[in-house]
Amino acid sequence: MSAALHAQKKALRTATLAVRKLIPPESVRLQSENIANALVEMPEFQASNSVSCFLSMDGEVDTSMIVDHILDKGKRLFVPRMEDPKSGKLQMLRVYSRDDLDSLPAGLWGIREPNVLQSNSDVPRENAQDSPDSLEFIVMPGVAFDRTFGRLGYGKGFYDRFLSTYTSGGSTPRQKPHLVAIALKEQLLPEGETVPTDSTDWFMDAIVSPAFVAGESQTLSPSLVRRRV
Repeated sequence: MSAALHAQKKALRTATLAVRKLIPPESVRLQSENIANALVEMPEFQASNSVSCFLSMDGEVDTSMIVDHILDKGKRLFVPRMEDPKSGKLQMLRVYSRDDLDSLPAGLWGIREPNVLQSNSDVPRENAQDSPDSLEFIVMPGVAFDRTFGRLGYGKGFYDRFLSTYTSGGSTPRQKPHLVAIALKEQLLPEGETVPTDSTDWFMDAIVSPAFVAGESQTLSPSLVRRRV
């Protein structure tokens, strides 16, 4: 990455995170509820048996409703684990139940993460990279997004690196999962503005955000979804 691009990404990341800190908790709660309702209605989500979803931290879209829905519908839930923060390696490990989810310890940045072994067991968790069944749908975190489906992450490259390895590297290369970003309206750039990207950055297949709906009609779930053509 060039120094200029790095500086552009850092500036946008800093500015967006500063704005995000000012969003009232009630607004985050309402937006998160509307986003979750829209996402679980997506045909691509409903048709998926294996879904990855991150466990949110303060200030992000709250993913608890999405995670609960995945488990309630009997889908296979995979949750990210930072395998090696220095190298930016990410694992997607299966979480089997709500009790299993509730038992997860806090990992990097205080975010709950699954251990390699199942809770209270010496049995390894299913790893999406090694599983015979492919991940079909990934709920993507991020700092900022644009209307051309660009994504700005937190700057460590975890997801970009995981997707490259998952789809083209390792012992079992996979087809690309459906990549869906969830964004508070304050995280989506105005029309005409774009996230700075290079060849290593992955674009989203869809974005779910209240920013796509004007006024008080943000509860109209399907209207919150925009798909990449």
